[in-house]
Formats: sequence, C-alpha cells, structure tokens
Amino acid sequence: MITVMETQDEDSFLLIAQTVANLLNDGQLKSELADLQTTGSGFLSDVTTLVGEARYEEYFLRMVPHIDLVYKQCSDKEAECIVNLLIHALARLSEDRLAENAMVLASALTKGEDHADERLAGVLNLYGVVPSARAQYALLLRASEFARGGARTAKMLSAAVQGKADRWVREWGLSAAESGALYLSFALLFKAVNDKASIKEYMKLITLALNLTPESDAAALAAIRPHAATAAGDFIRSPYIYQCDLTEAPAVRQLATDPAYSGLHKLLTVMLAGDITGFRTAASPAVLEQLGVSLETALSKARMVALLALGCRAGHDELSFSAISAALDVPLEKVETWIIRAIGAKLLEGKIDQVRSCLSLSRCTHQTFGAKQWTDLRSQLAAWKENLAGVSSTISSVQPPANALVRAAAAASAVRA
Repeated sequence: MITVMETQDEDSFLLIAQTVANLLNDGQLKSELADLQTTGSGFLSDVTTLVGEARYEEYFLRMVPHIDLVYKQCSDKEAECIVNLLIHALARLSEDRLAENAMVLASALTKGEDHADERLAGVLNLYGVVPSARAQYALLLRASEFARGGARTAKMLSAAVQGKADRWVREWGLSAAESGALYLSFALLFKAVNDKASIKEYMKLITLALNLTPESDAAALAAIRPHAATAAGDFIRSPYIYQCDLTEAPAVRQLATDPAYSGLHKLLTVMLAGDITGFRTAASPAVLEQLGVSLETALSKARMVALLALGCRAGHDELSFSAISAALDVPLEKVETWIIRAIGAKLLEGKIDQVRSCLSLSRCTHQTFGAKQWTDLRSQLAAWKENLAGVSSTISSVQPPANALVRAAAAASAVRA
C-alpha cells in the first residue's frame, strides 16, 4: 500500500516504482526473490539509477508499460496516485517531449477496459498539463474514442465537453479536416450516451462534421459515407428530432448514387419535403429493414415532419383542417390530434378554431434550414428594415399643430409653478 506523506518528488517517484516492483515480484518463487536480477528487483534498480541521474523521460518510459498491472492489482486510490505522479514527472520535460510522452501515457491508459472511469480521469488530468493546443486536441480525440466505449464514461466526458467544440475549433485554429474530426468524434460520444438531449447534440455535431467534408476529396467522402448513412437513418428513426440539415452536405448527397444507400437517401429526401405519398413509395420493405424500423413508426415521423413543412409554407397564415388532412394523409377527425401532438412537442404554436376548422399559426419549427431558408430570411429582414425606415421617415415628417405646441408650453409652465 502507498502511504502519502510530504516528501521530495524524487522520493515519490521511487515510492511508486517500489510499488510496481512489488507487483512484478508477486507470484515468483521465493528462491527467485533472493536474486537481485528478478523482474521486480532489476526494474527497481534501473529506475532508481534513472531518478538519481534526473533522467525523467527514461524513468517515465520504464514505468508506463506497467499501467495495466497497476490497475489490475492496486486499489483505485493507489492507481490514481501512481498515474498522477507519472504526470508530475512529465512536467519536468521540455514542451515537445512532454507532448509526445503525454500521448504515450494516454495510449497506455486507454488500452484497458477495467477501471474505465479512473483511466479516463487520468487522460483528462494529462490534458490539463500539456501546454500546446495541438497536444490538447490529440488528447481530446483519444479521450473521446475511449469514453464512448461505455455509457458511463461517455456521459462523464460528454458533460465536460458539451458546447465547447466550436470554441476549441476557433481558439486552436483547426483546419477543416481537423474540425471535422473533432465534431465527428464528439458526435459519436454523445450518441453513446443515448438520451434525448444527447441525441440532439449528436445530430448537431454530425451535421457539422458532414458539412465540412469537401466534395472534391473522394477519399474523405468514402471514409465518412457510413457515418452519413447512419446519421440519415438516425434522423428517420428518432422520436426526438424533427429538424434536419443533412441533405445539403456532400457526404450525404453522395448516398443518392450509392446502391447500398440510395433508398435511404430517397426516404430522407421525401420525408423532409413533407411528401407522404412519396414517402409511402420510398418506404420499401428492404429500406425499412435496413433502418430497423416499422412502416407505422416511420410513417408517424413522416407525418409530423409533413405538418411542419406545411406550417412553414403557410407562415403566420391559417391552415385549414382539410389542408392538413390532405398533407398528412389522415382522416379529418384525426387532424386535431396531430396538431395537439405538435404543440405538446413544442414544434409549433397556434390556436385551434374548432368552429371554423382551422389552425392559426404563430410559430412553426422548420424541418430543415438550408440555403433557401437563409435566403428567404435575409429577404424578410431586408423588407422589415425598409418598412421600419419608411415608418421612421413618416413619423419625423409629421409636425404637431401650432396650437398644440402652445398648449404644451402652457402646461409645462403650470407644472413649474
């Protein structure tokens, strides 16, 4: 057992080396233990020399290969102490050697599956001591890859990185390819958590990653194609997500010409268009089996998206129940149920007029928000700006009657008196 006390760094380095030496000696015959060249004794002799000569990088590299043994044989506290002291030893190296050896330790920590929480904590502690953005980026990718191997570690890391990817991309000056790798890694991390909020974050991040893959890079498109297909399928299946900006990404567009994914691409396209007739045609048994979803479930999602598409086209106008019935391909008596579901999910806001059989819309979620929607928004803002300028000009040109000015001055005098 390691006893923590106030001591010099060198003594602490030797103390954890002694612990590792004892682990190496465990299980050996007593006759072998009398020999100074036993595994543990020889190891301890070597690292004692290295520490005495301040050869800390070599000391570190002799200790790291035994990380798995430490986690298997030591308590969590002992393992944490050993890893933290190895990180402390790294701090004595030059910046470039520190960055390189930090990845050596990160690789050792993420190799095993036991004590996953403690291993991930060790990698995050490493992130806190490396000085360069490049090293921090590499450590985050390694931590993310490791953490998504389990729901518990995925949840632990996702809480630490949520909402920070964009800032790191800016601060570190990442290239498009590096940014895409970070977004993709974090997207897969949040998907591993697999709750409502995390799935929404996953879809946001995977969309960013797919949009950063250039159409001119065939190799990159081929590499990310499975992720594009998975994201398309995840949107179609998800009961939480009703907005999708995937279709304009080159990585997703390529699916249309891939025999393995063309049916999936068609299904996504007609769903976002709000085309229920087209959706029924595209929802073949083969495509539904590929997605692992029933026709009833997929059609329910498609109808909700169709309602949003209809609402966005209407703007703030009224929607008749008959128009909604036709768009969703549902009986007229089921229309109110669909409206209430959409309002309950906070996808739209409005008032139902049962007497006139219509819905007065005040807000509707866009099922997609691509280049066309941005163009429409710019035009709308420009029109508002022009209208406001006209109102301002009209107000400034209006002069109050002279007698009104006299009465105002008299009233002001009376107040002062």
